[in-house]
Amino acid sequence: MYKNISILLIFLSAFSVVYSKEQSENPYTALIEKRLKKNSGKTLIDSVEIKGNKSVKTAVILRNLSIKPGKVFNPVLVKQNIKNINSSGFFSEVTSSVENINGHKKVIFQVKENPRIKKIIFENNTLINDETLLSIIDSKPDMILNLVTIRKDMQSIGDLYIEKGFSYAKVYGTKYPAKEGDPLVFKIMEGKIDEIIITGNKLTQDYVIRREMQIQPGMAIKNTLLKEDLRRIYNLNYFSAMEPGILSGDTPQTYKLRIDLVERPTNASINFGGGYSPITQFTLFSDVFWDNVMGSGQHIMLRGQFGMATTYQVKYHNPWFWDERKSLTLRTWITDGRIGTVNPLQGANQIDFRNERRKGVDVTFGWPISYELRTAHSLKYESVNILEKNKGYKIHSYRINLSNDTRDVFFNPSEGDNQIISIEKGFKLEKSSLDFTKYFVGIRKFIKTFEKQTIALRFDFDYLTSP
Repeated sequence: MYKNISILLIFLSAFSVVYSKEQSENPYTALIEKRLKKNSGKTLIDSVEIKGNKSVKTAVILRNLSIKPGKVFNPVLVKQNIKNINSSGFFSEVTSSVENINGHKKVIFQVKENPRIKKIIFENNTLINDETLLSIIDSKPDMILNLVTIRKDMQSIGDLYIEKGFSYAKVYGTKYPAKEGDPLVFKIMEGKIDEIIITGNKLTQDYVIRREMQIQPGMAIKNTLLKEDLRRIYNLNYFSAMEPGILSGDTPQTYKLRIDLVERPTNASINFGGGYSPITQFTLFSDVFWDNVMGSGQHIMLRGQFGMATTYQVKYHNPWFWDERKSLTLRTWITDGRIGTVNPLQGANQIDFRNERRKGVDVTFGWPISYELRTAHSLKYESVNILEKNKGYKIHSYRINLSNDTRDVFFNPSEGDNQIISIEKGFKLEKSSLDFTKYFVGIRKFIKTFEKQTIALRFDFDYLTSP
């Protein structure tokens, strides 16, 4: 009898070891049983099942779920997990159902996948091509449509436009494929202008302002281009302030550009003055300068100087005599009286005076290569008579001028450069004509140091040769 009892105890001990080993090798099962004991008398989740998914793996969906087998069943938690599945962006519809199994609940999520993307179309993009846009988005052909990814793609496209300087461009909408084979469409708004409105210019004509602008209706607003246009308008020196504004356009995809100007009170001036020195005696002068004549952007200057010599000069300038900044400048002058000349061999204070009569005219044609880089071609005629010696000479010359001007504000620069190179050649068309070649190099550099301080540097070089 004791022998039989010993065999039974050994058998029970072995069974207990095997059962404990199985429990340790199946921790998930043990966890469920632990929860069953802890939540005794409550309705628990027996299992979770996903139906309807074909391309999206079940494991991917389950990772978004907070309900697990063994947890207490809660209908509110089921609804929350429907939102979790929807947040993945892969599905157009998610529903749930519940089945009873041995007094507990089996939760079933029925999903409907979005269609597969066959083609991606970008609408209204003229500044960035399709290949570039396709390379920066995560959505690709033959992928399952994912709404989360599309939202990121819309942001990526907008960021690329901003990076290229088009801060008013964006993706304003998308069209999802309704079924297999339909394209995914990104609707792009590039921030184009349908109208430019100019206000505040009471004298200056609109066309004088508009011809300075590179941005035109139909073009997209580019930050650097708008800044440059405002600089060009300000360099006219007709306005004391300006403020750009962006308004809603005639369509939801366009804008209006408004430029509010504060015009200077007047662009005309009359100056009187005079002086006295022991050498030149009394000198009087008078200038009449009319800039922006009748708001046309043209200039007229009348100048008179009276003293030992009398000088009259008239100048006319039209910066847009032809289109694209091709300018015309006419100048004529006459001087009569005692004119002083300095002989460098006799010293700077040694001035010789002689009675002369000078009259001349020159015409200059400006021909720009760009806004900063310009050429000018001048033809000059001047006749000089030395009355005391009954002699004289004439000048028939051609001058070519090349300038590169990068100053921020022409009339009051804080930074930038202005380089000028010119060559003037005198031709002996008559016996009394002078034959010469004159070279000139001028450099102006402005270095901004502090907010309202600038260092200005200047270098000039002249060289004259004659046979």
